[in-house]
Amino acid sequence: MTCLTIVQRVCKRVGLDAPSSAVGSTERQILQILELSNESGQELARRYPWQAILGVGNFTTVATESQGSISTIAPGLDYIINDTIWNRTLRRPVYGPKTPQNWEQQKAFAINGPWSGYRLIGDTLAMYPVPTAGQDCYFEYISKNWVTTYTASTDDEWTNDADTSKLDENLIV
Repeated sequence: MTCLTIVQRVCKRVGLDAPSSAVGSTERQILQILELSNESGQELARRYPWQAILGVGNFTTVATESQGSISTIAPGLDYIINDTIWNRTLRRPVYGPKTPQNWEQQKAFAINGPWSGYRLIGDTLAMYPVPTAGQDCYFEYISKNWVTTYTASTDDEWTNDADTSKLDENLIV
């Protein structure tokens, strides 16, 4: 079911004329239905770890604390599923997310054990102790992107009438 189909279905249920276009509409009621359907999709995506919005992220370590931008490593990231980051090269878990207190304590005492920990600082995925470069790490995450756009990318809101929902459309209606 497309964005337009969902808006048309809602219009029929509430006694409004179904539009031929929703995203580009200037009609107040259609814009309101469109915004409410965006809000419903976003709320559904936040409330439950739906398999449809499950993603796998991976990165190759660099020999610095910053491993790169999390928005590049895991596009649309809402959150990393706990205990899923694994260094596949070393076959070890990467623990975290570390609390700010634990992170600063570990750095202050220069604790350099064999087990890396991670923390998201802004848009940066940080690891401490600093890993050796060239190790492959993988993890699973939940995306906030519940929409498949008409161009086959993903987003967290409707951008075109031909966009489709990754979540059950009946819940959005």
